[in-house]
Amino acid sequence: MPLWSPIYLNLSAFGFEPLVMFGPGVILTAVLHDVTFRIAPVDDKDAEGMLHEIGSADLLAAFRGEDPVDRKSLVGTLTGLSHLIYRKS
Repeated sequence: MPLWSPIYLNLSAFGFEPLVMFGPGVILTAVLHDVTFRIAPVDDKDAEGMLHEIGSADLLAAFRGEDPVDRKSLVGTLTGLSHLIYRKS
């Protein structure tokens, strides 16, 4: 199972809002370009939407003997990170 990566992009120096990017681990994100973006801060609904938008969303469920990803924790991580970076920008 790939590692899931919520990533913060601070583009405010270039006149952009802070962004949260989500996708499968760094290598898969780079190779597959399987990512989704939201302007920070995001709420639970936005974060849940991010989990559904990526092409590899099926891997978040139970897959080939692996346990499903804890969606509630992942949503909490995305929203918490987004609020943190929003306050910092």
